[in-house]
Amino acid sequence: MRRFRQLFSTPKRAIISTLCLIALAAMLGAGADLAADAIAEHRAISRESAQQNLSSEAAQTSGSSTEQAASGRTQATTEDVTRIGIDKAKQIAVSHAGIALSEAAFQKAKLEKDNGRTEYEIEFYHEGIEYDYTVDAASGKILEYDIDRDD
Repeated sequence: MRRFRQLFSTPKRAIISTLCLIALAAMLGAGADLAADAIAEHRAISRESAQQNLSSEAAQTSGSSTEQAASGRTQATTEDVTRIGIDKAKQIAVSHAGIALSEAAFQKAKLEKDNGRTEYEIEFYHEGIEYDYTVDAASGKILEYDIDRDD
């Protein structure tokens, strides 16, 4: 407690201490935001994986409905059902670039929400060229792409 009082013993120390505390609080808040984003991304990818497994199981089960194949599992939301999947988004991007999937070196492939729209951010390299694609998660439509050649 004595050291704490020393931090505020003069007006100059009080100002410096207050600014340090504000900076610390801001860093903690930013860290919490980053952690929340990471958790949300993990959950989105986990849901997508579960949905792909559910679709595979439903296709293998002849004559039974998706609900029967999913018994005992958490029901997916409508948005989850309509996603094309990360693998399909990668395939769409490399096909557009005219590259075989096996020849692309992926740096980033993640699901994001941007302005209320769910989309896949895909980044890959091929022969020293960087390709960045944004693919709509529901329709598979390429929303944006950028090709950077290192000269």
